[in-house]
Amino acid sequence: MHHEQLMRGLGTNLIRLEEQNQNLGGTTGQGIAIGTAVGGTILLSYAAFTVVDSLLKNKVLGFDNRLGTAKMAKRSAMLGAAIGFLPALFYGGVTAAAVMAPGEKQGVRQ
Repeated sequence: MHHEQLMRGLGTNLIRLEEQNQNLGGTTGQGIAIGTAVGGTILLSYAAFTVVDSLLKNKVLGFDNRLGTAKMAKRSAMLGAAIGFLPALFYGGVTAAAVMAPGEKQGVRQ
């Protein structure tokens, strides 16, 4: 008896959840644009900070390096972009999915 009531309650809760989340997965052009901007900013910041770190270590602190400044900066930028790829992809995708169309309310279908 008790398990039947529990299952009935669980079923109605799942139906309510399904009704509330009708707009999940539907990205808009605005959401994609903002998500791309967020992802690009994160990727650029990882690359820039890696270049600054590398140049400071080699030029100011005097670490030994046989590469020229341009080649060292290029390699550091590629490394920073490789490290920042997954966080940029994650945060850009989450932002794109979270941005709603103008005039749309959360949890309300129109």
